[in-house]
Amino acid sequence: MVRKIAFQLIFGMIAFIATFISALGANVFSVAFLRAFIAFIIFFLVAFPVRWLLSLITSTKPADAPQAKSGNHVDLVTPEDEPESAESSQKDSVDSFVPLTVPKIERTATATDPATIANAVRRLTDE
Repeated sequence: MVRKIAFQLIFGMIAFIATFISALGANVFSVAFLRAFIAFIIFFLVAFPVRWLLSLITSTKPADAPQAKSGNHVDLVTPEDEPESAESSQKDSVDSFVPLTVPKIERTATATDPATIANAVRRLTDE
């Protein structure tokens, strides 16, 4: 367990030292220390997925493990298409085409009387 956490600690300490040294020149000690501590926490947490990725890359599978046969090969065959003549397909598409007829929407008479509009505005301003 100690060996596993050592990678994260080393990764975080490198970030802490680099951030502390670079921040100390332009900031006071407390601000540089705070920024270095934040960098340590971030890099410590980032080291977990980095270590996981490195373990995936470097891991080897045992050679004597039996290979599962199911799911490795799928044999699919598509049915043969029957050749159609270009003329018959065009005739079918022309005969089956029916343009869309949209019903016309009728407008209803709205109250365009200026007195009615003024009353509506007065009611809205009162509320």
